[in-house]
Amino acid sequence: MLANTLLAAPFVPARDDLLAQLCDGTLTDSDKAVAAANALATQALLASWPVLWNRLQADADFARAFFLTLALRYAFRENIFSELPERALADIYVLLERIFLRKDDPVQESGRVHAVGAYEQVTHLRDRLPGELAARATPDAVAVLRWAVTELPDVAGLIFTLRRAEQLMRMRTWAPLSVAEVRRLTRDRKSVLVQSPDDLVTLLVGALREYERQLHGETPTIRGLWDRQAGGKTYRPIEEDALSDDVKRFLQRELGDSGIVVNREVEIGRVPGAPVGKRTDIRVQAIHRGSDGEPLDTLVAVIETKGCWNGQLCSALKDQLHDDYLVRLTAPVGIYLVGWFDKAKWDAKDGRKAATPNISLEDAQQRLDDQARAIPAGSIVRAVVVDCRLP
Repeated sequence: MLANTLLAAPFVPARDDLLAQLCDGTLTDSDKAVAAANALATQALLASWPVLWNRLQADADFARAFFLTLALRYAFRENIFSELPERALADIYVLLERIFLRKDDPVQESGRVHAVGAYEQVTHLRDRLPGELAARATPDAVAVLRWAVTELPDVAGLIFTLRRAEQLMRMRTWAPLSVAEVRRLTRDRKSVLVQSPDDLVTLLVGALREYERQLHGETPTIRGLWDRQAGGKTYRPIEEDALSDDVKRFLQRELGDSGIVVNREVEIGRVPGAPVGKRTDIRVQAIHRGSDGEPLDTLVAVIETKGCWNGQLCSALKDQLHDDYLVRLTAPVGIYLVGWFDKAKWDAKDGRKAATPNISLEDAQQRLDDQARAIPAGSIVRAVVVDCRLP
């Protein structure tokens, strides 16, 4: 094709003319349009990409023909898209997952020699793009992989690639503690370092167990979780959102305001999108900032709060906390927090009492621990059943 020669020159007017024809649709012959797009991709990728991408994402048939033709000619022995920025690579990857479905991938007999066709070449490109992004170990690579996970939550292994990218990025951006931070660690026994998801889950479980201890401590706060009914002999537990609010305020004081986390800024807030009155989910962000104040790495945890009467008590750890929140937010840590209220002084007229399972707090903790251990690798989920029983 003459265009390849002109573009390789490089002859800018030829490039601009092809881009204009692709952009305004005057290049109506589909085969010629695909050939022109191939020439631009191989000879002038960076300058041509915005126009090429607009055409690719707008027309799935054109996109399929583009990638298959490119694979047939160049076999993707090297990724010709490697000079593109992280977001463009992620865009290509997500598009390939959607137009070259894994269920249609060619199946080859193991150990048997075969000719690798264009379709198989494209699937190889599709499958290695996430790894190439992870290897860049940049904050942008981590960000676009998080986006890809939310777009493609059912792609097996993608969450592992994201976790590897996060780990590589943390290693690349690691900086030693300052003298002031070392002094704080040695002076204050409550001070902690948070460098990984494991550190964050340990910190949160410990804080929630401290919350439980203070409920029944020397100056108990447990009465604040029960509403006394008329006559003063029976009580009703506060609603789930009120319990979540109480936990959120405690965590803000314990972790956010106290500054016990030495190397990160801890923010306690709500998961976006929950309606007022149903805000039982808490988002904890542990942010590591660079010398310029910009975030380098953010560890995210979601705490989902349930009362022991909740009808989804035995299913929401996976269905809501993991499958919804952790996947949607690409958060590595989830805490399933259950307030366990006893029935002895619970008002019998409150329907929530009858809805509460007739099992012990210890049995509830064990059952939820078993569910947490069954969560797929790549996420860390812990169940914390808090003793909310009246004295």
